[in-house]
Amino acid sequence: MLALLPSRAPATSPSDSAEISAKLSADRAQFDQRFAFLEARGAANWAAADLARARTLAAESVGARDAGSMPLAEQRLAEAASVLDAIERASRESTPAATPHAQPPASAPAPGTGAAVAGGARNLADEAYAKASGEGFAALGAGQLEKARDAFAKARALRPDGPEARDGLRRVEAARAARGLAVRRAEAEDLEDEERWQDALDAYDAILRQDSSLAWAHEGRARAGSRLQLGDSLQALIDHPERLANPRLRDEAAALLRTAEQEQQSGPVLRTQITRLTNLLPALVKPVRLSLVSDSRTQVTIPSVGSFGSFARRDIELKPGRYTVIGTRDGFREVRRDITVTPGKELLTVNVSCSEPT
Repeated sequence: MLALLPSRAPATSPSDSAEISAKLSADRAQFDQRFAFLEARGAANWAAADLARARTLAAESVGARDAGSMPLAEQRLAEAASVLDAIERASRESTPAATPHAQPPASAPAPGTGAAVAGGARNLADEAYAKASGEGFAALGAGQLEKARDAFAKARALRPDGPEARDGLRRVEAARAARGLAVRRAEAEDLEDEERWQDALDAYDAILRQDSSLAWAHEGRARAGSRLQLGDSLQALIDHPERLANPRLRDEAAALLRTAEQEQQSGPVLRTQITRLTNLLPALVKPVRLSLVSDSRTQVTIPSVGSFGSFARRDIELKPGRYTVIGTRDGFREVRRDITVTPGKELLTVNVSCSEPT
């Protein structure tokens, strides 16, 4: 699961911002005094890693302040001060007789020596790296992914093995991927709103190919697949209403309608399908008038309905369904007419005459 990014800080008034800035400056001045004192006591000889950590956090505070993220700047400076607290506690426990005015040990490099110059350059590089990292985290928290990536790339150039830059770039890429998935999710949901169920299904399939662990994509795929099947089933009955002459299919159609009416996301396409099929069902039991036209010499029969003899014209009523009208006449070839009586049709005319001699 992707890590959540820090939320944006609430808006503050100009007076609040000035007060926060002033407090941050005062806290930073106090931090610098404490840091300088610990360096003077030679803490670099026995707490080098912790001092470097405090310096990095302080520089990140500066980067966050410059990027406009005062809450993050305060947080990083407070973390840096906590590191100094731990160094001071360790110093008191290991040298209980130490006084606040203790001098640096004799082995500490004096100003102007090569070691001091190298150490100063290293400190400047550490400051620049930490400041760039701080700017990156501040931009990341504000959702400014391109700015964050540039800042972390600058930090990595200053220190290729720096864990903050490496982690920051990883988080930027994760945020970019999450933002891309959010866009694709919105597109798939828009397709659902438009009742383009096949397109929505394809969109969710594409998302799951990228990340098969996304629960919302699995849910969306199931939803789109179900609605696609429902819509296709309704439309098949609407396009071929004669199939509803079968009692079993009529029962299935009624159940399908109940399912459709219970859908919470009922768009115009589904509502239209429901209305059309609802109007079709009562017509399934309403007879349709069939007009049989013949030559008064052909015997006309409809199996399962009856024999009607010979006539020039005869009107009967049939329920919707499929029928075969058969015409016979001595000395002539039999005639068969397969007909479909469609629900809702007013009149159907069929000509049945045996005219081809055997």
